[in-house]
Amino acid sequence: MAGSPAIATPSLPDLWNGSPHCDQSDRGTNTASIDRRACKRGTAVMNRTSPPSALSNWPASRLIAGALAIIIFAIDTFTPLDIAIAVLYVIVVLMAANFLRRRGVILVSLACAGLTVLSFILQHGYSDGSDSIGRTLVSLTAIGVTTILALNRQRAEDAWRRSETYLTEAQRLSRTGSFSWKIATEEQVWSEEIFRIYEYDFATKPTLDLVRRRSHPDDASMLEQAFEQASSGAQNIDITHRLLMPDGSVKHVKVLAHPAQDMEDNVEYVGVLMDITAAKRAEEALQELQASLAHVTRVTALGELTASIAHEVNQPLAAIVTYGDAGLRWLNREVPQLDEVRSAVERMIDCAKLAGEVIARLRALSRKTTTEMVRLDINEVVNEVLFLIRREISMHQVLVRLDLDSPLPSVFGDRVQLQQVILNLLVNSIQAMALVDDRPRELLIRSRADNSEQVLVEVRDSGIGIDPEHVGQLFNAFFTTKADGMGMGLSICRSIIEAHGGRIWASHNDGPGTILQFTLPAHRAAAARPEGTARPATA
Repeated sequence: MAGSPAIATPSLPDLWNGSPHCDQSDRGTNTASIDRRACKRGTAVMNRTSPPSALSNWPASRLIAGALAIIIFAIDTFTPLDIAIAVLYVIVVLMAANFLRRRGVILVSLACAGLTVLSFILQHGYSDGSDSIGRTLVSLTAIGVTTILALNRQRAEDAWRRSETYLTEAQRLSRTGSFSWKIATEEQVWSEEIFRIYEYDFATKPTLDLVRRRSHPDDASMLEQAFEQASSGAQNIDITHRLLMPDGSVKHVKVLAHPAQDMEDNVEYVGVLMDITAAKRAEEALQELQASLAHVTRVTALGELTASIAHEVNQPLAAIVTYGDAGLRWLNREVPQLDEVRSAVERMIDCAKLAGEVIARLRALSRKTTTEMVRLDINEVVNEVLFLIRREISMHQVLVRLDLDSPLPSVFGDRVQLQQVILNLLVNSIQAMALVDDRPRELLIRSRADNSEQVLVEVRDSGIGIDPEHVGQLFNAFFTTKADGMGMGLSICRSIIEAHGGRIWASHNDGPGTILQFTLPAHRAAAARPEGTARPATA
């Protein structure tokens, strides 16, 4: 089960022989306890997947088979019946096949054949009796054929048991269980792994109520909706939800199933349930690492814009001082000019708000926060980034042209992360034009509705361009064309855009320079829908 410590799994030969190695004398207490449970589970697997016959479990079965062989021998030898009594030895062979392996069955068969021949010699001697010889040959043939059939049956059962063992172990190791669900009767059949995932006893009868009982309260409505949609039998089940276990732990599971029809044309779902808790935890850890790396990259980018940031903050502060001095001068006149003072104070307030807005935007970019998906206007995000790098644009003498479609469909995303993407693209384009002296340094920022389902943002510069061999590697981690670059900025941009369900790429400009573009899905009501739903069945 997800989150469990590593378990020493009994080998398949051990399971096959029904005697897993459970000696844990040289292990720690916890590990030994877990391994003992694993060994018991392995034995239980064999007991359930290959139930022995009643005769093999009955201690007297060997005695009965032996006694029956003696009785048949006695009747065949000492009674004058003109029938093939020795044919009854096939019963002994069949009984032996239930508690003996291949070699033992062969030995019993040979013993029965020997008793048949011995009985013939004792009763008829070496005289030539065609009828007696015929009955003896019939009996020997019956014993031989029965032995072959019994051995074939054993091989088939062994193959079936081995297949069952492999399947059970494969499901346990992959944390994937199989199930069937008859809609009309609500009858369900679960594999053992599903019982393990739900942490129910194997003797428990599977029902929908058991599933509901383990469902996380926050996912209960989603699960009921999937049940209702699937009840018609025309929907495939594809749902990811959480389980709340009795000990308070949470598991993530994914259910996949499709409808089929049984012999009576009743709808029956056949599917699998996968415990994806470990994968979810790994995904969350990866997202946390990506968020930390993105935060470092944002702070690094802001560090490169220190001069521009200082200017953006100092400019309104200097204006506040200027307007304050002017207001004092208007107050110090013989006749105070209150209207002018009021105007100066209002301008001071505006400048203070501007400085506060700059600082707030810088804090939003520099702080490490969790992803907050909201409905956004991508044009607003572009303008917010341009406001932060106005000084950088002016210092590099870049002419910015905006071609932003309005109105645009909203996008569903994290404002800070999308600001980081646009900031990285704009700074890269500005730096690509730093060495250009023979033509205007032009930066075109364009936004378009790319059909009704996507929004396209394009950043086009007139810089030095990029080598055609490097276009496909531009967004790879640690790839950079800068002497002092780390090769992480554009890679993180790609991770952010892909996490938003979009795509980012680079291409050559018609003239000099490079075009950087990305698309984002347009906001839809389904964007906030929980993961997992029932979908139409396909043939």
